[in-house]
Amino acid sequence: MEIIENDLKVKTSDGSELMVSHKIKEVSPYFESLDWESDDLTINLATTKETFLFLLKHLEVHDYKPCGVKNRSISSKLKANLEVKDYNYVKHLEGLKNLDKIAEYLKFCSKYDIPKLRQVYICLIATEFAMDSRYI
Repeated sequence: MEIIENDLKVKTSDGSELMVSHKIKEVSPYFESLDWESDDLTINLATTKETFLFLLKHLEVHDYKPCGVKNRSISSKLKANLEVKDYNYVKHLEGLKNLDKIAEYLKFCSKYDIPKLRQVYICLIATEFAMDSRYI
């Protein structure tokens, strides 16, 4: 007997509807707790389509198995802090000018309990304040 995994329909705060792979439940206790056996699994997300798609693509880069941040200390060089896939995906967000966008991603990752991606976005902010070989 073949087990068929249903996909999830999400509605974003800006009125968009998207279908999401069942693999999302592998990265989030929130999504895992949904009734995946339902024939019409639909949830409303408190985020825009743009934000959700950006984070969804970040998960897809890792085939829904993000590794998070493994470093115990943060360097002032983003590339030194992140795994290659994460660095390549988020390097365009480097800099305080992107703080509002990073905050949107962090808010989503926190609200929907995606800790491995949350670490990456926290690391983006922490890198801006890290001081290598300097003392206060």
